[in-house]
Amino acid sequence: MRVIDVSGGAPSWLTCGAEEENVHNNRLMASALRARDYPADLHEGPGLHNFTAWRDALDPSLTRLLRQVAAAPERARGRPTGTP
Repeated sequence: MRVIDVSGGAPSWLTCGAEEENVHNNRLMASALRARDYPADLHEGPGLHNFTAWRDALDPSLTRLLRQVAAAPERARGRPTGTP
């Protein structure tokens, strides 16, 4: 079994529509992750919980997350310690 070191946490990216009924839970989740020292960003876009809102949230938020992950140390990317 390989052990994966995720100390320091992997960057997390949460999105939701500012008008969706679940927006409060997304805010609580982002706060809970940050309280445990996980890097978590919450992005609230216009709209509801639907394809249009998800599509519009991908850029630039997903691009920014991918840059963060690529620049993070191996341990934060969830790679097993000592593997390429």
